[in-house]
Amino acid sequence: MAALRHSLQRELFSPAEERLVGLVHVTSVGKKKKAVPCFLCVAVTADQSIGAVIYKVKKTEKNNIYKKKSNWPLKELKVVDGIDGNKETAEFSLHFDKVYHWSASNVQERLLLFSILWKLCSKYLPKQSPMFNNIPPGITEDTVIPEASTALDHEVAIWMEANIQSLMGSEAQVIQLLNLLEAAENEAASIETELDKYENILLQARVAMATVGEKNVSLETANRNNRLLLMELNNLVAHLDIPHAQQVTLNNPDLNSPTGLQNAILAAKSLQRAMNAELKPGIEKMVAVQDQRRQLEKWRAKFTPTVTRQLNNLFIHLSNDSGETSSQSSRSSSSSQTTVSLAKHGKLHSQLQMYAPLMHWLKATDHGCYEKLLEVYTTSISKLYERDLRQFFDEARLKVIGLRERKLRGSDSGSEVGARHSLSIKNPSGTSVTAASPSGTIQQPSQNLLGNERELWTVEVDIHDRKRLEDLLECALAELEPVCLVEQEFCVAFFALDHGGHDVDESSTSQKTPERSINEEVRKMMSVLFAVLEPELVSFLATYEKVDSFSPLYVLVRLSQHVLSATDTGSFLSVTFGSSLVHVKRSFDRFFMTQLRSIEDSRQPRKSKCGILPFISNFEEFSVIIENIFKNSERRVDVDKWYTRLVRAMFDVIPKIAVENSKTPADIIKMENYHRLHALLSQLKIAVLEAEKKEAKQRYQEALQLYVILYFGRPLEKLNVSII
Repeated sequence: MAALRHSLQRELFSPAEERLVGLVHVTSVGKKKKAVPCFLCVAVTADQSIGAVIYKVKKTEKNNIYKKKSNWPLKELKVVDGIDGNKETAEFSLHFDKVYHWSASNVQERLLLFSILWKLCSKYLPKQSPMFNNIPPGITEDTVIPEASTALDHEVAIWMEANIQSLMGSEAQVIQLLNLLEAAENEAASIETELDKYENILLQARVAMATVGEKNVSLETANRNNRLLLMELNNLVAHLDIPHAQQVTLNNPDLNSPTGLQNAILAAKSLQRAMNAELKPGIEKMVAVQDQRRQLEKWRAKFTPTVTRQLNNLFIHLSNDSGETSSQSSRSSSSSQTTVSLAKHGKLHSQLQMYAPLMHWLKATDHGCYEKLLEVYTTSISKLYERDLRQFFDEARLKVIGLRERKLRGSDSGSEVGARHSLSIKNPSGTSVTAASPSGTIQQPSQNLLGNERELWTVEVDIHDRKRLEDLLECALAELEPVCLVEQEFCVAFFALDHGGHDVDESSTSQKTPERSINEEVRKMMSVLFAVLEPELVSFLATYEKVDSFSPLYVLVRLSQHVLSATDTGSFLSVTFGSSLVHVKRSFDRFFMTQLRSIEDSRQPRKSKCGILPFISNFEEFSVIIENIFKNSERRVDVDKWYTRLVRAMFDVIPKIAVENSKTPADIIKMENYHRLHALLSQLKIAVLEAEKKEAKQRYQEALQLYVILYFGRPLEKLNVSII
């Protein structure tokens, strides 16, 4: 039991600052279920307002450890009932708000519990002690024996008398003792006086130290405030002040020399930093700060016109830049027939790039001047690019026409070289592009229509010349890309277009992303710089149609490749190529629509024999040309759609022509043409025409069966059997 008591004290009561004073092993009485043994523990707490607490402690079944299940403060105990005071029994009951009946493990533990409760109630509840019913008298009564008390009193009196007689017998010693005590008292008084002096001295020292401490705190506070003030002033000066050398530069900048330009850039950055400095609230109200702000504005107002004038003059001067290749005046006659060159202006960009920080400064500090300079640049440089692009496309058009005229001169063996006349073609600007032509005017390519008679079907450009035309187109498109992209990158970097606008409406900002807004601003600027690019490009592509009727096909392929391969689909050049691609796609559809109508309008003389129809014969060479152009092309789906429409039109027209002709039986016409069409489709192996190939074979077999039955009287198989 001692070990259990020690364990419970350590695990349950010590953590709660309680001391276990009693422990009884009990079981509940009167329950229907099997009674579970538990312990009633009486503990004293450190809280005097509570005093003692009675706990019910049980051992858990899972972890086999003891836990407090219930508790009752001692002051809530109303009755302690021993059931029967005259009979030795282990049962008892405690009355709280409810009555709890228990049975102790033995009578001694029951009596021990009553004794502990009686002592604790006497100590902590002297006025509100609970009732103890049926308790043995030896526990609740203090028994005193009268005889022992009388003897004890008599013995005490005897000892008191003896002490008095002893004191009276030693009077001299008592007097000596009293003298010593008096001397000791005097000595103590003297010492106390000295201590009072020392205490007064210490008190004065304490007051002095307190005064010194207060003064030290005040001095430390003042020093800290001075340091903070100095730090704030240094910070303010560092943000708003500009070095004297840079002040001189702002008043009289030198933008023509590299050193002066670099100093001006540094001064402009310092000025911008000072003007944009963020100060703490209230600092702006200081007179010195307001004066410095006004001085900064004066420097800005004096520096801005000088920078604006310098950049304005520079833009106008550089608009006459000749570029790296424009000085080669004879390049159209000496260079290859499949290459053209567009002037590059890298030097122009290099000269302007050093002024980029000043342009960025203007955008941040004076957006009005920035917008004016932006307009001057676009107006001046657009004239430069207009000149270069017109010259570039004029040269390209001449070479396209030159390939055509060279073929015509080669085919006309009877013409003389000296009999050439001037050929004039209008470009979008209204000026003339002159080329040599034997006849004095350009000969339009013959319209190679599928519905034309076979002898009228001619290929105006052979495969080699078409390859040269494609190479020339590829070279022209490739020359445009670096020029436009370099100019776009320069404009974005020089004019800081990638940092957004200066004054942007909040509603528009909420509807457009910053990247989209920047792209629109860049495209707007590029559309002004290269205003003639799209019309010149469309005119140049239209020249191809005058030379080769098949040109919309390979122009569509080449231009689509450049549009799809563009890394920045939102760039100006990609948008321009996309717009031109729309025109080319219209020409492409118009070309095939013309071919389709030529098939639908195809007619044959009624009074002459009819064999293989022209559009069937022409389709073979027509499809070979198209397959060479669209091999591995991403625009294959466009031509496949027209393939199907053309073959379906042939299926519709063959029966009409067969019925209209009176010299050749209709079934023979259908049989021959369907057979030829099926053979042609089988040879081409075009995946999209697989269904049409099967239909052509079926139509051929049907026409063959009808012809045999009509002219031989029976199917061909039966006819062969009868002949055998």
